[in-house]
Amino acid sequence: MNKTIALAFASAAMLVAAPAQADWEKTRWGDSVETVIAKAGPGTEPFAGTEKQRVFDQDQRAKRRGKLDELDVEWQFFFDKNGGLSVIKMIPQDYSNCPAFLAKVRGPLGTPVDGKVTDLGTLQLKSDMFADKKKNLAMLVLSAVNSKTSLTLCHITYQSYGNGKPGLRN
Repeated sequence: MNKTIALAFASAAMLVAAPAQADWEKTRWGDSVETVIAKAGPGTEPFAGTEKQRVFDQDQRAKRRGKLDELDVEWQFFFDKNGGLSVIKMIPQDYSNCPAFLAKVRGPLGTPVDGKVTDLGTLQLKSDMFADKKKNLAMLVLSAVNSKTSLTLCHITYQSYGNGKPGLRN
C-alpha cells in the first residue's frame, strides 16, 4: 500500500475516533439562560421544576437530555445571582450506567488535583477534582455506592476554574 493511501486511512480513522464537540460545550461562563438555551443544542429548555435545585449556591434554570456516546445523560445548567452560567452538571439517566459513565468522563481528564474517599458505614463517597487552567475549567467527579443496597449514584460538575482555585468556592 502506498504512503498516500495509508495516510488517508490513518486520517479517516482519526476523524472517526475523535469525539465531536458537544453542543453544550459551545456555552460560555456568564451566558444568560436564553443564550444557553440557544447554544446548548436541541431539546435544551428552561428548568420548570417547582423545587429550587441548587449546586454551590447556584440555581438550576435550564436542562437538556441527550447522549454521551451511547449513554443517556442530562445536562443541568446552573446560574449565579447575576443570571450568568456558572455550573454545568452531567448525570446519567440510568444509574446502573455509572461505571461506564465514570470511565468515560474520568478517562480523558488525566490525574486529579485533589481526591477524597469518605466511608459512611454502608455508603462510600468518592470525589475527584480535575482542573484545566487553559480552558478555565474545574471538574468534580462524584460517585456514591451503597454496599447494602447496591445503589450507585454519580455525576460530573463543570465549573469555572476561577481565581487560581478549582471551583466557585474560595
